[in-house]
Amino acid sequence: MTTRADLRAKLRIRLDDPTPAPLWSDAMLHDFLLEAFHRYSARFPLQQTEPVTAAGGERLLPLTGPTVERDIVRVWQPDGSLLLPSVDGDRAAGWSFWNGALVLSTVAQAGIWSIDYLAMYRLPADDVTTVALPEADEEIVVLHAASAALLRRSVEVGKRGMESSSLALVRVA
Repeated sequence: MTTRADLRAKLRIRLDDPTPAPLWSDAMLHDFLLEAFHRYSARFPLQQTEPVTAAGGERLLPLTGPTVERDIVRVWQPDGSLLLPSVDGDRAAGWSFWNGALVLSTVAQAGIWSIDYLAMYRLPADDVTTVALPEADEEIVVLHAASAALLRRSVEVGKRGMESSSLALVRVA
């Protein structure tokens, strides 16, 4: 079970950044890891399912997981059937998303609805919480973070006089 501290240590090793006198602070490495999580999630989003209980008869089902309609992949009704997205002007049963809620074109069946959606992987705010990331993909995130660190360093060096070492860092990143 990998934690934020484990990822930070792997990133320090990858950057050859010794811990007695590190170039990058823990806070900066956390920023690089956060950026890496965003880049990774854009390519390989976290697949989630949110159960929503309906009493029956509602047209709005509040959601806590998805934040935009494009994140919702499937809506399963309590009877196990798939509910397709609504099409404007069509009277067939369907759903749309508005203001954090699933908007149904017909009244909801009573029971537990399952909403499948895509989400971002999150970097924990502490060093002890387990990172929800496939173990096989941890190296991808560390490499993305290392790339971000080297690019930022390249910009810092470049601002101070466009040294040739700055361009070498860009090539490495």
